[in-house]
Amino acid sequence: MLLSDHFLLAIPQVELDYFSSSLIYICDHSEEGALGFVVNKPTDYLVNEFLNQANLRVNKALSTNRVLSGGPVSRNQCFVIHSPESIYEDSKRINNNAYLSSGWDVLRAISEGSGPKEFEIALGYAGWGPGQLESEISKNLWLTAEADTEILFKSDYSDRLQIAASRIGIDLQLLSSKAGYA
Repeated sequence: MLLSDHFLLAIPQVELDYFSSSLIYICDHSEEGALGFVVNKPTDYLVNEFLNQANLRVNKALSTNRVLSGGPVSRNQCFVIHSPESIYEDSKRINNNAYLSSGWDVLRAISEGSGPKEFEIALGYAGWGPGQLESEISKNLWLTAEADTEILFKSDYSDRLQIAASRIGIDLQLLSSKAGYA
């Protein structure tokens, strides 16, 4: 079961945890582990504040865009999940509609308005070692769903988890907070 280009949906029992009520976009998954980003929890940090602090030009078109809290690992490292119009030297293809970049080129292009049309900037990431994610899924800690760039780039942050759940026929409010097997 490889989950690159899938969403992980935290189920209600994942409470009082960093991942409580999280929707995670898995960008890379192999036998060596998994890498993903929480895509429904924006920080209070505006993209333009971030660009300004990085000594890049402020892009007035991004006045309300927020930086995501991508995960608990390397919270001072920046990643950009973006659409494919602009591909950079360090870009990694996730699918035909999404790439992952982490270099200055993508940030500079975003600040200048010449970058990808759709993007999310995340600080930090979520990571799993070999077999760890599979083990968590087998313990019913996560639901999985095929990723959708409509959710990833266009939906309101507060709606993303429920939209992803509804696409697989789940109403998260009806799930029990107790794990188990039937």
